[in-house]
Amino acid sequence: MRRLESEISGLRRAMRTRGLIEQAKGVLAERLGIDPEESFEYLSRLSQDANVRVVDVAAEVLGMPRVPAETDAAPDAGRGAGAAGTEAPGDVAAGGGRPGPAPTPGPPPDLPAAWGRRLRRVTAAVEAASAAEIAEAVATEGVEKATAVGVFAVEPDGGLRIVSASGWPPRLVADWRHVPSAVPTPASRAVRLGSPLWIDGTQEHDLLLIGPGPRRAALPFGLDGEMTGVLELVWPHAKPFDEAARRYLSAVAATVGRHLGRLIDQPGPSDGRWLEAALDGVVTPAQLLAPVRDGDGAIIDFMLLYANQAALASSGLSPVRIGRRLLDAEPGLLAAGVFDAYVKAYEHGAPVNDEPNEEVLGGRPALVRRQAARLGVRLLATWQVIGADTRAARHLERMEVLGGFGWADWNLLSGDVYWSPGLFRLLGRDPARGPVPPKRLAALVVDEDRAAAEAGADRVLHALTEASGEVRLHLDGGVRHVTVVAEPMLDHRGRPIAVLALAQDVTEARRRETQLRSTGEQLAAQRIRLATEQTHTEELRRLLFPSPEQTVEAGRLRVLARHVAPRSIHRFRGDFYDVTPTEDGVVVTLGDVFGSGAAAATAVARLRHAARVLCLSGLAPAPVLALLNDEFAQDAEPPMASLVVARFDQGSLDWAQAGHYAPILLRDGRGRSLARPPGVALGLTPTARYEDGRLALRAGDTVVFYTDGLIGPLNADSDPVPALVRGFGQAWRLGGPAAVLDGFLRPAEDEACVVAVEFREA
Repeated sequence: MRRLESEISGLRRAMRTRGLIEQAKGVLAERLGIDPEESFEYLSRLSQDANVRVVDVAAEVLGMPRVPAETDAAPDAGRGAGAAGTEAPGDVAAGGGRPGPAPTPGPPPDLPAAWGRRLRRVTAAVEAASAAEIAEAVATEGVEKATAVGVFAVEPDGGLRIVSASGWPPRLVADWRHVPSAVPTPASRAVRLGSPLWIDGTQEHDLLLIGPGPRRAALPFGLDGEMTGVLELVWPHAKPFDEAARRYLSAVAATVGRHLGRLIDQPGPSDGRWLEAALDGVVTPAQLLAPVRDGDGAIIDFMLLYANQAALASSGLSPVRIGRRLLDAEPGLLAAGVFDAYVKAYEHGAPVNDEPNEEVLGGRPALVRRQAARLGVRLLATWQVIGADTRAARHLERMEVLGGFGWADWNLLSGDVYWSPGLFRLLGRDPARGPVPPKRLAALVVDEDRAAAEAGADRVLHALTEASGEVRLHLDGGVRHVTVVAEPMLDHRGRPIAVLALAQDVTEARRRETQLRSTGEQLAAQRIRLATEQTHTEELRRLLFPSPEQTVEAGRLRVLARHVAPRSIHRFRGDFYDVTPTEDGVVVTLGDVFGSGAAAATAVARLRHAARVLCLSGLAPAPVLALLNDEFAQDAEPPMASLVVARFDQGSLDWAQAGHYAPILLRDGRGRSLARPPGVALGLTPTARYEDGRLALRAGDTVVFYTDGLIGPLNADSDPVPALVRGFGQAWRLGGPAAVLDGFLRPAEDEACVVAVEFREA
């Protein structure tokens, strides 16, 4: 058996090269004027002289260009001409005579000579092989050091079928006999891309490899413009593919494709175009499309290969449009998003959205539902035009979703119950379980509403009148408010035969009504509270606010004080001032309590009167602030306030501050802020330290104290105090202290106090 198998294997190898040798014999016989036997002897001598195989000499002979006839010579004259090396067998005659061209296709013109000879050998081997032997022929004659070769045919569903394999174990070939289209193998990816796939083994990829071997080449081939198969070659070691190798392997794949196309039955006029014939037998519009790609491999359009009669009638296309690009024939598919869906269906197997879309079909607007599926290298596209009845049903279902309602039809004669999709959604029931019998629906009604529901059912079934009302149902772990309207359907004798009911979920409406009532009650309570606060604010203003205007004369000192509080302020605010004459001058107190309302009023009362008493006792400003801070610190939640205390005599100023702005000195036509002595806001910390500042007064000086309400309009600056100093100085130069108060203290949106103390000439 082994001997017979060896002989058969040898015969197969001989048959693969016989065709190439026979062609070379014929060329030599014709060109050199000798018979076929002499031609073979001549080939044999050349083979021996060059120490190469006869088949390689034959391949060289077939690849030589034709030369003029007068240079042809007898075979004996050229004997030994090829002995110079293995590349010389083409020089078969003395004087440079060469045989004519071979009758079979030659290699690509830019393929190196060595690759060209190898291509002729593999072409001869492939053409002498059966379908199952093609892979072995390529592996033996065409590709050195390849561990495996596989030839795949493209199936109608886009998958691949192994036609021939060499180098892979039989069990592996059996496991991969059919490769589904969704499995990402190199051959599948090459078919999907429509171009060769080169995997040199040095880079990562996401492909599933059949058998071992990191270096792969997957080369698709086709027939009559349609992709029919793939040649996959495997090498055991990683190595880049140079340009010559790529051209050579692509040519080998083309050879395999041509020969396989002759061996495998191709569609004929009677039984071939089976898919087109099948589509002609259905009433659904259908098209067969082929992708059109740009230079980068991206799909830019589809070629319209075929459309059945239903498709032509639906889209308004004529048969002459077959063979044109899809977007040229139907450009509206791009704007409608259909083209992008087709690309996803072809590239990724993604389903086309089966929700109907508004399109312009055949020049008329229509509601269309589309589907598409890839079949091999083609895309099958079908669609359905939604009629008026289906459109109305779809709109009704959409209205049920938007309105939160559904309806039911109860046949009293047969007992059958029909629920609309909206009613299933409303009651939270899976449509696959079917509707609930009417008697079991009563169990969903809350106990308090059950009597009213039973009374309504009695009116419909016995009084034969319409009934409506609102009931609460136990649904989805909660209670839903549902309005129900039901009416009986009567036959010609006036007997009830069915009940038609409409239900609407009004839970959200009831919740909004409750929220509106609660909001209304809250607004009413707030209005009452604001009115009360306004009344309290008016009373507190009368009792605690300082005078809007006050002027005090004390020797050379003249004090002008102002306070403004807009009527729009509904809660009491804590800006205040106090001017108290003393034996030798005057004491000025000016502050701002943090917060508003009754708490702020209490803090103002405590500060204003206590500061006046402490200053009249003869204490300096800093000790006064320390005592006031100690008094605030006794509270569980101390109030907070800023305060400045200033004692003027006839020629000097002693002052201290607690978190307040420094006064502004106006002297010699210019203004500046005094340096602030240490001191934090009252109530901030019980261990606060306060110090006095002192200023010697000159005749004509004016010292201005103010609260933060005065700088509200100046907040656009990062630091508003410099702008206030400049403004005070300009107003003072024009009209003295009164101009300062009149220019900056006018009714605004905030409360404010200003006190200007002028030291006049003696």
